[in-house]
Amino acid sequence: MAVLPPVLVAALVMGCGVSGGADGRVPVLLAGWDVAVVAEDTLELTLPSCLGQPRLTGLAQDDEAVTVEVITTVVDEGPACADVLRLELDEPLGDRQVIDATSGEALRIRVRY
Repeated sequence: MAVLPPVLVAALVMGCGVSGGADGRVPVLLAGWDVAVVAEDTLELTLPSCLGQPRLTGLAQDDEAVTVEVITTVVDEGPACADVLRLELDEPLGDRQVIDATSGEALRIRVRY
């Protein structure tokens, strides 16, 4: 087994972190979090972001799924503080899945209306 010099290991580890864009925003992993259907054509996403000024950067809708992508300035993995984004769909959600574009995973859906 090859042993890497400590300086190279540090450079590799530092290069693996998530870096934000010019405004410090990073993609949000929504997998494991809920999406609430609050009206036939309205969703609320609960985000692992604590006062992170989340922004919707992608919304794709077709007959099978609604795919969402969100970025934020703060990623905090805890329910004590979570941001919420409300999304208006072109059509009612119906039996479509809601997919996290960052992870590719389907989100849990709760109907609240």
